[in-house]
Order: sequence, then structure tokens, then C-alpha cells
Amino acid sequence: MTTETTENVDQLFADAFAQAALDAEKGIQTKAEEPVVIKTPEELAAEQKAADEAAAAQKLVDDAAAKTAADAAKTPEQLAEEQKVADAAAAQTATDDAAAATAAAQKATDDAAAAAKAAEETPEAKAAKAALEESLKPYEFTEQEKAAIEKMKVDFPGEYEAMTAHFKATDRDINARVHKAIQEVLHRVYADITPVVQGYSADAVEKHFTTLRAAHADYDAVVGLIPAWIKTQPAYLQPAMQAAYDEGDTQSVVDLVATFKAATGRTVAAETPAQLAAKQAAIDAAAAKVKAAADDAANLAPVGAKRTNTAPKGAPDKADYDGAFAEAAAAAEAAAKR
Repeated sequence: MTTETTENVDQLFADAFAQAALDAEKGIQTKAEEPVVIKTPEELAAEQKAADEAAAAQKLVDDAAAKTAADAAKTPEQLAEEQKVADAAAAQTATDDAAAATAAAQKATDDAAAAAKAAEETPEAKAAKAALEESLKPYEFTEQEKAAIEKMKVDFPGEYEAMTAHFKATDRDINARVHKAIQEVLHRVYADITPVVQGYSADAVEKHFTTLRAAHADYDAVVGLIPAWIKTQPAYLQPAMQAAYDEGDTQSVVDLVATFKAATGRTVAAETPAQLAAKQAAIDAAAAKVKAAADDAANLAPVGAKRTNTAPKGAPDKADYDGAFAEAAAAAEAAAKR
């Protein structure tokens, strides 16, 4: 290597080193000029939440894609069996939820009954109850009072007749005032309880059908097919099945639909837009009917004959508040006349 070549190489190394030093200095200056961003715990939590949600959404997409790919390789029989298992699991979940709700309601009833019994068993409550019962009994004259009344009839017949007429008028006046007071109380009670009864009825119907559709996604599609199927069953089973269909509680209807689907091999099919629209129209119509019934009930007289409302298939039992009020009024009126 000549001296000239050596000098050229040295110059190249020197130029490269100088350029590298310049680039490093520029990088340091640029990094120093960048602002340091310090994030709050809330911002970090929001970022983490967004990342978790994105990951969960991606997992749902991946799972759906995997299931679609797996289903494509399955036979119709396998898909039907898997759907049957899913329906059974949903029905069991609905059953467990209903049982838990029933147990909670029973516990609340038992607690209320225990509290009422404890209140009744206090000495003060017993004494007050005994005094009330004694005051409601018909008055029995003593032998001395009976003799005095008979003597007054003989000695002062005119005065006795006038006194008797005065007592009759007073009795009529008391009966009229008691009847009026009872009517006013019943009007107030009815005004307070009517919204509760209407709300209970609407909620019961909504919960009933919500539970049915949770247990059977195709409930609306199959329920209309059950009556004809019942007629094909053994004669000794038909009355029980028809009773469950017409008046059974929620769980009875869930079981009946499950039996029907198992016997006929039905599976849940995807609904067309027209079917979905028809279902929504039916739901809207049912809601309108419930509202109209509630409005009609609100316009009825507070006290009158007993009324009954036809419940939807499998709806909870009805409570006849109007009849109870009418019977209470009649009993109070009869007690006032004694």
C-alpha cells in the first residue's frame, strides 16, 4: 500500500468518525427537545381498559370464526344434538333462577309472618285483641236489667215506645255513618293499591314471557304448534299437557315446550327479517293490550262485583282485590248492624 493510499484511508476514517459524532449530537439534542409526557393513573387505567376491551372483542371474533369453522365440519345431527344440549342448559338456568326467586319470596313471607306473630304475642297486643273482641260481642242484659225493662213496659208504655223509636233512629244513623266511613276508606285504599296491582300484573306477564324466551329462543315459533301435537299424545297424557298449555305456570310451560321439541326433534332456526318483524309486532300488540286493560281497570268503580282477568298461558295466579274489598265492606256493615 502506498503512502498516498494510506492517507486516503485515514481521511475516510476521520470523515466517517466526524459524521458519526455530528449525527449523535443531533440525536441527543432532538431527544432532549422532545416533551416528557407523564400520564395520570386515570389515563393509564383508561388505556388499559381500552386494550382489554379490544382484546376481548378480538377473542369473540376469533371464537366465532373458530366455531364457524368447526360447525362447517359437523353433520346436521351433531349440530342438532349440540342445540338440544344448549336448550337444556338454558332451561335449567331458567329453572334455577325461578327456584331462587321463589325461595327468596318464601323467606320474605316467612319473615313477615314471624314478625307479625311476634307482635301479636306481646301481652299488650293480646290485651288489646281481647278487648276488641269483647266489644264486638252482642250485649247481654242482666236479669235485673231485663226485669227493669219489663216493668217500664207496664208502668210507662208510652215512654217505652218513644225510647224504643229513638234507639231505632239512632241505630240507623250509626249504620249510615259507619257505611259511609267504610266507603271512604275503601276508595282511598283502592286508589293506592290499583297502581300496584296493575304494575304487578304487567311485570308478571313480562317476566313470564321473558323466562320462556330465555329457556327457548324459538318459543314464539313453536308455541302455536303444541295444541295439535298434544292431540297426538296418549289419552292419559293429553289433559295434563293441555292444562299446562292453557293455565300452567312458567316452569310448566318451559317443560312442556322442551318435551314438544324433544319429541319432534325441533332445533332453533335463524329467523328471517319478516319473522323478526312479525314477532316485534306481536310483542307491541300484547303490550298495547296490557296497557288498555290497565287503563280500563283504572276507570272502573272502586267497589263492586268480583272481576277476573284471563291470564296468558302459564301466567301467575291472579289476586281478586275487588272481591276482597267488597266482602270486607259487607262484613263490617253486618257487624255494625248487630
